[in-house]
Amino acid sequence: LAYSCIPLLVADLVLICYYHFLVIRTRREMQLKYHIPSNPCVADPCVSIFCTPCVLSQMGRHTADYDTYIGRCCTQNGLPPQIDVELSDNHTYSPTNQV
Repeated sequence: LAYSCIPLLVADLVLICYYHFLVIRTRREMQLKYHIPSNPCVADPCVSIFCTPCVLSQMGRHTADYDTYIGRCCTQNGLPPQIDVELSDNHTYSPTNQV
């Protein structure tokens, strides 16, 4: 292993840890917001780290109703542009009314 690779490996490790931190924190915030029972000390972080695709799929399914609206890529909220979304702080997001 060449010493010139070490900074790149450290940067990769830092980014991987930060990514998992964001996944764990987002999952925890969703559990608090939607009153989902959880085990925040051990089980949830382990599931978030070792089964990240499952966690991301679960969070996506929990926050969208794909039977009502189809998902859209590259939009502010993942839904068609004409859909208004109620935000948690009593504001409404719409493409014409950005808060």
